[in-house]
Order: sequence, then structure tokens, then C-alpha cells
Amino acid sequence: MKRLVTLLLMLGVLLTGASTWAQVNIGAQLGLNMANISMDGGQIVEGDFGTRMGLNVGAVAEMKLGPVTLQSGLLFNQVGTKYEESINQAGYSTEEEVTVKASYLTIPILAKYIMPMERFTLYGLAGPALSFFMGGTAEGGITGDFAMDIDEEINDFVKSMDTALVLGVGVMKEMNGRTFFVDIRYSMGLCNAVDADPDSMEWGFISKLEAKNQIITINVGVLGLLSL
Repeated sequence: MKRLVTLLLMLGVLLTGASTWAQVNIGAQLGLNMANISMDGGQIVEGDFGTRMGLNVGAVAEMKLGPVTLQSGLLFNQVGTKYEESINQAGYSTEEEVTVKASYLTIPILAKYIMPMERFTLYGLAGPALSFFMGGTAEGGITGDFAMDIDEEINDFVKSMDTALVLGVGVMKEMNGRTFFVDIRYSMGLCNAVDADPDSMEWGFISKLEAKNQIITINVGVLGLLSL
């Protein structure tokens, strides 16, 4: 709850300050996240990391500042990864499959460059995004000689805040006083999302990992539902 209040206050300050300079157009967007992580941990983790599908949904706001449009908003993001590892050695064999699910509330602050075309408008997006971790789990299991189920919360192993660089491209079209858009974005995590106690007997090895969120998102949305 404290994280949500902080995010809403930050967004409110941003939009209130913006409205003193230019009109703010508010809308909504819905997207599909294709999330993964880039992992750097030497030989600690030897399996494969795959894509986890999730949602990206929330409010989006824009204001025009000269030749550039500033886009922000408050988005709920489902990210994570799918981990698979096979071990066949020393007389035993195991298969591990775990889906890591993490949820964030994200405030992007993006510069939008508009390029009008004959029937639609092409645009590019670039800028940082600030995300607050809301919770997550690791679910799956190990089969074979050391079979076990895995269902663990990851809240104690993930930093409360994450930052990313967002790049995107899309098209938009005005119809009946509103602007409809479709775009694709790539979000590259800039900092290590892992936060674990190195002195933990059971989970101390996690502190040696460096995991950064990597997300490709396809969005659809509409602007002009409300103006300030």
C-alpha cells in the first residue's frame, strides 16, 4: 500500500506540474509482455532462461512540449522468466522447471517523437522507467532422483525498485476526437534486481547473482478519454 501511495503521489506531482505548462491528455493502454531476465552468475546457475508471458495495463498521459511530446502514466507489469535445467551426472538425473513471476508498478517518463504520414502518424519513444516491486513467486518443481515441488515467495530476494531504459516505435490515428495507438517497446533493465542476504545458509548463493529484467511489450491504447 505504501508503494502504491508513493507512485500515485509521484504521478500526481508530475501531472499537476505539467498541467501548468500544457494540456494533459489521459487515456488507457493494454499490452502483452514477453519478459525474461539476463543472468550473470558464473557457474552458479547453469540452466536456460526462457520467456514468461504477462500483462501490461494501466493509465497513460501525454502533454506536448514544443516539438516533443512527454508520455508518462501508471502501469501494472507482470514480468519474470521460465527456468529449465537438466542434470545427468554422478549416477543421478533430475529435471527442473520453475516459472518466476514478478509484478511491478511502473512510471515511464518517455519522449515521444511524432512523424506524420499520409494516413496515420508514426512515432518513436525513448526514456527511463521507474518500477516498484509489488510481489512475486517461484513455482514449479524438480523431477527425477531428487523430486520436489517448488512454491516460494521471492519478496525477500528482489529489490523494491528497478530502473530501465525504454525504446519503442508505433503508429497512431485520430478518430472521433480520440487518438488510438499501437506500439512495440523494449525495456532494458539497468540495475540488478536481486537483493538477498549473503549470510543466509539456505539462500546466500542468490546474493552472488545479477539479474536484470528484459521485456518486449506490444501495446494497444487510446488517448483523449480525459483532458486536464
